[in-house]
Amino acid sequence: MVPVGNRDLLNTNQPPTEGIEGTPSFSETNQKKHKSIASQNKQKNGQSQQEDEEDDEEEEEEEPSIRTKPRKDPDIVDTDSDFSLIEPPIMTPTSEADAHAATELLAGKVPVELVSDILDHAEYFAHQTLATREDALSVSDGTKLYLTAKIPDFTALEKDTAGKGGAEGAGGRPGRVRKIVFRFKSNDQGWSSNSRDYGTYRASWSWLDVEVWRKREEGPPKDGDEGGMFRVLESLLQRNKHAESDAVEYEISWRWDQDKLGENDEGKWEPGVVNELGETTEGAWEKGGHHERNGEFVRELKGGDEVRVLIKALYPGWRCTVEQCAIECWWAV
Repeated sequence: MVPVGNRDLLNTNQPPTEGIEGTPSFSETNQKKHKSIASQNKQKNGQSQQEDEEDDEEEEEEEPSIRTKPRKDPDIVDTDSDFSLIEPPIMTPTSEADAHAATELLAGKVPVELVSDILDHAEYFAHQTLATREDALSVSDGTKLYLTAKIPDFTALEKDTAGKGGAEGAGGRPGRVRKIVFRFKSNDQGWSSNSRDYGTYRASWSWLDVEVWRKREEGPPKDGDEGGMFRVLESLLQRNKHAESDAVEYEISWRWDQDKLGENDEGKWEPGVVNELGETTEGAWEKGGHHERNGEFVRELKGGDEVRVLIKALYPGWRCTVEQCAIECWWAV
């Protein structure tokens, strides 16, 4: 910066003689320069101050918008948020040892009576493939047993009276099984005289059933008992697709908390079964050839029960063939 008071540096030429008409003196010229510089600085300072004020105003305008932003109602689902896309938990295969470890960990953190509810909500259950078979078996106009699986004798925790999943006298929670899954491949004879039902599950007289058998603890054997066991219940597992010569892969999954649809529910039957009055007509055929839900079946299962898969065919000419089958089970520890 050049000092304003240093004339030699400001102007190397000699100043005009003062008093000559029309010629400004050096002092006047210097004053004008000072005024010009001051005016420029003032203008610059004014612009800078104006910009700062505009920035402050913008910040003041932004801050209220942040402070006054309304809170979201926690009960309202935000469809624009990624969290709204979170799906319910899925039963992931877990070893019984891991499930017990989680139970013991929770028991040390929360009241014991809440542990089972927490694990049920998280669907954190022990899992096991109970039985498999991978060879073909066929039956014509009759019934054959294809596969038997045993529900585990549930391991009881220390000071736990659940024992065999609520068996008589065992105490604890009844019905500890949470899900059972059947995976299999099957088909019928591949033809019939009823061509209008080809490829559907209507008028299919080739199917699989599943039964639950339980050891008779007390009393003498009764009619129908087999090897000291009695049949607790039976259910349709899957009808074969009508006139399908190639094996079809099926997966039937039943949960403890999903019951069958009502008899007059259209979602339960193939099209045309329920009439305009909401009544089930004759020739009721399950939609998809199976029960989509069957919580009643799952809740009945107890430790030590046998689950038996049977293949069936009715009337001459009808055949049921199964190539393979596997049964998986999830249960609460």
